[in-house]
Amino acid sequence: MPMASYTKRGQRWLCRVYSPILRKSIGRTGRTKRLAFAAADARRRELEGGLVPESDTLTVADYLRRWLDQHAGHVAERTLRRYRSLIELHVLPTLGSRPIGRLHPMNVEGLYQRLATDGRRDGKPGGLHPRTIGHVHRVLHKALADAVRLQVVSRNVAAAARPPTIPRRRIDAPSVDTVQQVLTAVAGTLVERETWFTAYTGVRVGELVALRWADVDLDARTVRVARAMTREPHRGIVVTPTKTEASDRLVPLAEPIVIALRAHRAVQAQHRLNVGPAWQDLDLLFPSAVGTPQDPRNVLRRFQAALDRAGIPRMRWHDLRHCCASLMLSAGIPLAVVSELLGHSSIQITKDTYGHITADAKHQAVQRLHEVLAR
Repeated sequence: MPMASYTKRGQRWLCRVYSPILRKSIGRTGRTKRLAFAAADARRRELEGGLVPESDTLTVADYLRRWLDQHAGHVAERTLRRYRSLIELHVLPTLGSRPIGRLHPMNVEGLYQRLATDGRRDGKPGGLHPRTIGHVHRVLHKALADAVRLQVVSRNVAAAARPPTIPRRRIDAPSVDTVQQVLTAVAGTLVERETWFTAYTGVRVGELVALRWADVDLDARTVRVARAMTREPHRGIVVTPTKTEASDRLVPLAEPIVIALRAHRAVQAQHRLNVGPAWQDLDLLFPSAVGTPQDPRNVLRRFQAALDRAGIPRMRWHDLRHCCASLMLSAGIPLAVVSELLGHSSIQITKDTYGHITADAKHQAVQRLHEVLAR
């Protein structure tokens, strides 16, 4: 057993354990001598094993900012901005000055509790939504997992902390009648083909405007979704890879969409001739009037305007994606297939989002079985 000394500090004990290897004492506190010794001795063994740096001077803020800088170029710029915002706004004000080697799961859970009660940063009282705290947890967990891999710390304390339970979202997708009304409303507008394509394929709007003719195989009736358009500060519209590796996918096309795309290609070719030298040939499936990428926000504006003219309550463009998914699941398409077609990073996301639909389908299956057996 290593040499140890104890000092009473208020209601707690300070234990100092001497390490002959490091030739210094390591101190930790606890409510009892035994707890203080356990903490100090565990720290001694970590330092002697070379699992963590000897210095406790590296703060959480220093590490996380370095971690963000190292991620530049390895994740999408939009993702990096989101990481930075979550860390700067919600993590560092509470944990930033703490040495990363002394971070404890209770500190992390305390952060989550504070964010839940008084975490807003928009000048309004109250806490953050559990989903936002969940985002904070995932970013912190990821950063500390890298810290373990790099031997900055010996364990990921975020893995031991418990974030608040995130309420499951129930997606109420538009009904078939509503979508049919929408498709009628957009007929003859600048957003007609985009709306039809999304209703049949469930692609995200950023993926939609990034599609090229080279991605489409009309004979095989497929489209490769591999890129997305996003708006970046100071850069405008930029092309990025899809959200995740699973988002890069091959989507089959229904026959009506294939027919519509053949007609669309002919119309686009004539329009290109009419525009003349002003046309920029970027091979885009759904370009602007001069061939350049469409801003996803403009697609939404035209969509909303068409709904307003038809007197249809406004919906998000993403609701077309939800409707596509809901109809496939209601038709009995396996969850794994729908997840792949939507480009979800995991089947769990699909299950969490549309679980109520699959549950309804199960009840319908049981009822159908009863009807067959009762004949």
